[in-house]
Amino acid sequence: MKKTFKNTAALVAGTLACLVATSFAHSATMTRSDMKIAKDQLSSDYQKARVSCGTTVSNIRDICMQEAMGAYKVGKAELTNRDEPTPRHSRAVAVAKADSVYEVAKEKCDDSISNAKTVCRAEAKAKHDGALADAKLTKVVTDAITDDLEVKRNADYKVAADKCDALTGDTKTSCMDSAKARFNKM
Repeated sequence: MKKTFKNTAALVAGTLACLVATSFAHSATMTRSDMKIAKDQLSSDYQKARVSCGTTVSNIRDICMQEAMGAYKVGKAELTNRDEPTPRHSRAVAVAKADSVYEVAKEKCDDSISNAKTVCRAEAKAKHDGALADAKLTKVVTDAITDDLEVKRNADYKVAADKCDALTGDTKTSCMDSAKARFNKM
């Protein structure tokens, strides 16, 4: 039975590897037909993984099903991020990965008994919380960098505008136009 479980895990991992590999072959955004094909392939791979999980027994099947579901959710999030890359979608991928790992870990804890099970679940929850915190920290850092860059750009524009103020006529106009273009103030 464990051999089937390993084959299923390999199938799920292979599916994700194919999705990641094809993501680099496509442009930043996907056409509607490409997106539909990728979603259909993802759904098909998920159904195949679920069917192969059905051949296993007991908690191994539950773990397999969680891995398949996690791979599907991560794949959907990655597709969305690939189609429309934004910081929000990147965080959604990180959260989907954290949730997937957590759900699988909880299922694996079911093999333990008594206190070992409680400790196992607590460790899984701590890792999950850490991964979510990392995703949130990435958002905070990204926002801070964006804000700092905006402040710096505004300060640099003000300096350039002050330099242009010393000029007169067409030279001043040309200088201001150049500064506005350089610092995105048009």
